[in-house]
Amino acid sequence: MQLGSTRRRSRAPSLTSLIDVIFLLLMFFMLASTFSVYQRMNVSSGAKESSSEALAPIVVMVAGDELVIIEGANVSLDEMVSVITQADTSQARPVAVLPGPKSLLQDVITVLERLSDAGFSPTLVGSAQTAGSSE
Repeated sequence: MQLGSTRRRSRAPSLTSLIDVIFLLLMFFMLASTFSVYQRMNVSSGAKESSSEALAPIVVMVAGDELVIIEGANVSLDEMVSVITQADTSQARPVAVLPGPKSLLQDVITVLERLSDAGFSPTLVGSAQTAGSSE
């Protein structure tokens, strides 16, 4: 009579479930990743040299729906650069960009890109709300 433990033969684990898990992880990371290229954009903070502080800035308010308000006049995005260039031919005045209440982030970025491409140094200002208004 043998009371000791009997030695069992060990089997290799099945790899089917491991392959399934690896496939699911691969699919998750492929679908969760983005393929867009992110670009860096320089935006000044408003603290510049003293010569540009003496000049009044050109205020561009992004209204959304491809409209901007430049010094009180509604202007389309296509006409924006030409209107600002007519107002400041030397490009010495600073340009302040205000996001409007109905503007999207992409609208603001589009305005900043177009101004940068035209040779201006736009300054992004945090909010277009007046001090007395609160939501």
